[in-house]
Amino acid sequence: AILTITITNTAEAGHAAETEVRRVIHTPPLITTEEKDKRVTPINARIRSITLREDRFEVINGKHIRVGEIGPGQSMNFSFEIKAPLKDGIYRPEVRIDLEGGRDVRYPMTMVVDSTTLRLSADIPPVISVDETAVIELSIANPRPNQVNSVQIIPMVDGIAITPTDHFVGMMGPDDIKDVTFELFADYTGIKELYFELIFRNGYKKRL
Repeated sequence: AILTITITNTAEAGHAAETEVRRVIHTPPLITTEEKDKRVTPINARIRSITLREDRFEVINGKHIRVGEIGPGQSMNFSFEIKAPLKDGIYRPEVRIDLEGGRDVRYPMTMVVDSTTLRLSADIPPVISVDETAVIELSIANPRPNQVNSVQIIPMVDGIAITPTDHFVGMMGPDDIKDVTFELFADYTGIKELYFELIFRNGYKKRL
């Protein structure tokens, strides 16, 4: 699995002003004056490294080094490869940001692991007549508490003509239900096992 974080430099101004005051004595006559120099320095976040730490699951690729600078108001995304935990629950990985010339940052995150998959139900005629077209109706339900994307269902059968070859459903919100239909045509007698593969992004596959 890929865990992506966004780091933003929240500085409002692009520069920091620093004023230096010097006392100058002019002779003759003896006169003391003050001169002021104003130096302007960019407020950029200089990042040496970013590290992801978590003891309860495996972090495969957990460090970015020589990141560089992030200017005021700018953001950068960083991805970490992790092995998803086997148990459902709440995990709190920590991101550590090593800053150059500043205070290092430690930011604990909350990550919820939920293995609930989409549900697939089908209305398939028990018997299909030869040289006739049968309609298969499928319902896809999302019982997860979050949105899933790129939902697609693909029929898996050999020797039987079925159209369309796949259905792309797209996004499904929590508790959404989508209905799709396929048409099946058989030109011979016999018994066939018909499977449907349900795929969604960053999720699981289920066969019915």
